[in-house]
Amino acid sequence: DRAALESQLRTEQQEKAALESDREALDSQIRGQEKEKAALESDRAALESQLRGEQKEKAALESAREALESQIREEQKEKAALESDREALEAQLRGESNILQSERSALKKKLEKQNQAVEVAEVRSSESLEKVKLLEDQLRETRSEVVQLQGLKSTLSHHESENERVSKLLDEAAREMRDLRSENAEKAEAVVLLTIARETAEKATANAITAWHSATAAPEDLEADDGITIEFVVNRLIEELKTSADRNAELRREKEEADLVVSNWMDEIDRLESKTLRLEASTQDWHQEREALQESVRRLEGVCSELRRERNESDIKTRATEEKLAETVLALAEGRELLVAESLKAKGRALADEKLNRDILDLENKFQQLEKVLEEK
Repeated sequence: DRAALESQLRTEQQEKAALESDREALDSQIRGQEKEKAALESDRAALESQLRGEQKEKAALESAREALESQIREEQKEKAALESDREALEAQLRGESNILQSERSALKKKLEKQNQAVEVAEVRSSESLEKVKLLEDQLRETRSEVVQLQGLKSTLSHHESENERVSKLLDEAAREMRDLRSENAEKAEAVVLLTIARETAEKATANAITAWHSATAAPEDLEADDGITIEFVVNRLIEELKTSADRNAELRREKEEADLVVSNWMDEIDRLESKTLRLEASTQDWHQEREALQESVRRLEGVCSELRRERNESDIKTRATEEKLAETVLALAEGRELLVAESLKAKGRALADEKLNRDILDLENKFQQLEKVLEEK
């Protein structure tokens, strides 16, 4: 029994030595695990500090994002206000352009009417000029006929008494003609008066020739020639001169009326020209206003393009911020997963440590029991 107990004791001692070596190995393993645990704890602290920093950065990014979103909303509101202002300005421009187009068309119609009136006035004035030229031709013919009458008057100079009366009448007619020519300075009236004078002179010439033939004849022939004497011829000539004077007065009135019509036409032409100048000035003002409105529209377009550029830049910044936030969220998720894995690993280590401690305690209890048994034996 003693030999068996000694062999059992040696076996137990060997087992105890093996347990001691296992215990030392476990202690070294535990120390390594503790070192690893301390490293994990330091890593965990670093990760927690990093997480807190990332959370702060995330909060800053969230505040920056909110600020950017509020800024974007403000810019969108400003853009909407600018768009509404632009639409209002475009509507105002369209209305003003329509009004200006209607006014321009009305002005064109008025100008066309005025041009037609001017053309009619020019045609009438050309007709009047033609009439004046015709009257000038008639005046030249009348002058040549007056020269012929003066030659006939020189042939009748040997009849003293009859020639004196006829010359007085002719001088009176010439004086009346000169008065009429001086009173009627315009060519048309002078031509009319000279035409009448020509007719009168022709009649007077015929009467004078008849009177000359009558004067050269015998007194018996004069008495027998149906009572036609020089007195009768002169009376007829006076009556015809009075008739021609009445006709001259009537023609003078007609010419005054024609002059009044021509002056009215000239006044109308002047009024139309002044109105045309006013219309041209208003058209220039309209062009200036249109250029100013176009300049304002160009400025608004520049502001809108600047706002679009700023919006694009803000969109780029927002996308970059969102990408950074997404990366941060992914990093936080990875860190959270890493922390969970570390916590699980720590729990596993703790369980392994507990089991190892229990095993060591069991082995120590068994060793103590064996020592007691050996002491008893």
